[in-house]
Amino acid sequence: MSTYRTPTSTATLVHPPRAHLSPAISRQSAAAQPSLLSQPSEMPLSMLSGNSKGDSTGKHRRKNFIERIRHFTPSWFAVTMGTGVLPVVFHQLPYGLSEHLFWPCVGLLGLNTVLLFCFTIATLLRYILFPGIFKLMLLHPQQSLFLGTIPMGFATAINAATSLLVETKGWGGEGLIDFLWGMYWFDVVLSAVVCVGMLHVVSTKHPLTLDGITATILLPFVPPIVAAALGSQLGTAMAETHPGRAQLTLFVSYTSLGLGLPTAMLMLCIYTVRLILHGAPPRGALTSVVLPLGPLGQGGLAFVSLGELAQKIIIPQDRETSTIPTNSVFGVGVMGDFAFVYGVVSACLMWGFGMLWLCLALETLAEALFKGQGPKFGMPWWGLTFPIGVYTLLTLSLSVALAPAPISFFLEAFGTALAAVLTLIWVYVGTRTVILGIEGSMFDAPCLQNLGELPVLAADGPGQEEEEIEMEARRLRTGSARTALDGDSMMAGT
Repeated sequence: MSTYRTPTSTATLVHPPRAHLSPAISRQSAAAQPSLLSQPSEMPLSMLSGNSKGDSTGKHRRKNFIERIRHFTPSWFAVTMGTGVLPVVFHQLPYGLSEHLFWPCVGLLGLNTVLLFCFTIATLLRYILFPGIFKLMLLHPQQSLFLGTIPMGFATAINAATSLLVETKGWGGEGLIDFLWGMYWFDVVLSAVVCVGMLHVVSTKHPLTLDGITATILLPFVPPIVAAALGSQLGTAMAETHPGRAQLTLFVSYTSLGLGLPTAMLMLCIYTVRLILHGAPPRGALTSVVLPLGPLGQGGLAFVSLGELAQKIIIPQDRETSTIPTNSVFGVGVMGDFAFVYGVVSACLMWGFGMLWLCLALETLAEALFKGQGPKFGMPWWGLTFPIGVYTLLTLSLSVALAPAPISFFLEAFGTALAAVLTLIWVYVGTRTVILGIEGSMFDAPCLQNLGELPVLAADGPGQEEEEIEMEARRLRTGSARTALDGDSMMAGT
């Protein structure tokens, strides 16, 4: 592994020979170094390292812009998921709270939109400037799973815009509806690609063992479920003005739900076996115990909202005057009521199963904290926000669907309490992320920890990092050195 050290007595850079490369390759790599090394004494120290472990004094050194782009992992989109679900939750709160929180919701939507734009640009720059990193990210058994956060981040923004701007205020007119519907199709396609593609990558490229599996294995398979719930929201907004679009959206959303939910349940079975045989996840992945609430909460929410959409667009028809074929489901009004009732019943089952995982997560985290082995702060903490958020949405949706039964009052109170907890978690995690993000320690990609420290741009042509990337890719494919799930490797980049 290539390293650079700065002796205390001089500013000259020393590049030690590589033990794992032949002399010929070492000479060729040295000759292929970019012009940054031509004047080492004039090169600023901030350009040297891609590693956040610290400088020669042992203190943390801030990364510059290029280094932060190089270490910008897909897990950052978990920030947009947690931020995007918050205004949707606030908008569903009972007791008249949603009316008072409208403008804070709009502010959170604006913040999430800016974050999505910046994160998308940073991601594109990362793989344009450093194209070899994409292969390493894809082969990394943990980091690649966070590709699922990208379509889910977009879905939260589209959902919030539909609820707040279109349904509540009617802003934007047909133009905004058309734009959001187009973004819905983009999200559906991206979700399907991530779900199907990552199932192939996980099953053929990742050297997994059962004890190395965490709940993050669910992440690539949740996006289609999120897209299904998003479709129900958009379909409801278009039901009166564009019934044909609403019917198409209903079908695609049910199909998307069928793509993601059963697959996520299969992965949840594997994760359950891992917990039974090997116990709680390691400290670096401890916050992932909350992730099962994601597919369960979002799946139940999709069942309820799609049932409501079906009830709205599938209405009884006059068989003598109707142009709808007699064998079409859209001509049988009772099918809408059946879809709604079936959705509520299914959502109740998902809510109950989610309660099991919520209790298990609380027990696991409480036990770890009692033993003084609580999770260190890092990007995985954002995994606490979205799952709790969608489970809160499911709780509040059931409180409306089951009204005026006495259980609805409990669900309202419980959902409001969960929303308060979610807000506190978001404020704490967001504040820590901003502080550590400015410092630079949040930018530390696990797939780059075994590479040389000096970033090599794509425009510089082949260099020694290109050789290191290929060697690291072979290491990840063969599983010759398993990626540790404990310690710092799970904290910053994943």
